[in-house]
Order: sequence, then structure tokens, then C-alpha cells
Amino acid sequence: MKYVIGVAEEMLCGGAEERRELIPVFKRMYEEMNAATNRGVPELKWLNAMQYMIDDLEMGPIKALDALNARKAAWGLK
Repeated sequence: MKYVIGVAEEMLCGGAEERRELIPVFKRMYEEMNAATNRGVPELKWLNAMQYMIDDLEMGPIKALDALNARKAAWGLK
């Protein structure tokens, strides 16, 4: 999962429009990560990070951070 997040971060170059085009790719990456996890704390933290990237592209950083924190609370993460 750490590798996938690293690849996603490397893909975030370019302008806003180019980054928005990555949303379907990032969603697919999230789906694959979600399918491979046993839902332990470390995996949930990586899933939350990946979903944050998606939310940031879709909703902007403030709403994405709110969603990240809501997932942390719902998933029992610190």
C-alpha cells in the first residue's frame, strides 16, 4: 500500500485539470487496495490516505481534511 500511495503522489504533478483527470485512476487504486486489506489499523491508515487524495481532487483540501478526520473517527484511527 505504501508503494501505491507513493506512485499516486508522483502522479500529482501538473495543473489542476491534469490532476482531476487522475480521479478515476486513483479510485481504481483505492478499490484494489481495499480488496487487498484485512482492515487492520496500518491498512486503514493507507486507505484513508488514498481516499484523502481523491477527496482533495474532488472537493478541495479543506473538505478533504474534514472527510479524512471523519473517517479516522469512524474507523477508530488516531
